[in-house]
Amino acid sequence: MSITVNSSHQAVLSVDGHEPVTVENEDEVKVETSERNIIFIRFHDSGYFYANLNRYMEKNPPKPPTHQMTLVCKYNHEKS
Repeated sequence: MSITVNSSHQAVLSVDGHEPVTVENEDEVKVETSERNIIFIRFHDSGYFYANLNRYMEKNPPKPPTHQMTLVCKYNHEKS
């Protein structure tokens, strides 16, 4: 799958656990599956993450957008 940035202002890509990366208009981000598998250990009940996220978002409501940004996603079933 690829995502193409279409924005007239500064945008960032944020991936879980990594520092945000600045992306420019027309930049393409490609996402691929890994050949490796992973098993996660859950320390809390299955709704913990979303309950915690909801509490965080209620304390920090999103600000109205000042610029428009469009992401165009393309999915290709063929594996390269």
